[in-house]
Amino acid sequence: MQSCKLDCRKDYITLEELIESVVEQEGTKKEELKKEKRNLKISDIRKAIIKLCEEKCKVTNKEIADKLEIDTTLVSKIKNDNSRMNEKVKKIIVTYQMMSTCQACDSILLHEEIC
Repeated sequence: MQSCKLDCRKDYITLEELIESVVEQEGTKKEELKKEKRNLKISDIRKAIIKLCEEKCKVTNKEIADKLEIDTTLVSKIKNDNSRMNEKVKKIIVTYQMMSTCQACDSILLHEEIC
């Protein structure tokens, strides 16, 4: 029944929008996410995007893996293993959530002003 619950939500964003927002927030470039070199900052951003996808996007692990050019098993491991959630990943997630909440409030205020 979870799929019905997911299908009924109206507040999803696209994976591309999520990636754009997080990358901009963290002051990096999308191309950096796809590089194979091991860089802790980029790795943490990828982890945060994957964790945020669970609540913000309606996408499969394969779609996430394809977009970030990583293996689907890595996406599954990150989603299912909270030990991979270091303080930097948590900070990226919290910052994104705060910013998206502020943007939603701005939209509501703008709508109220128009009405």
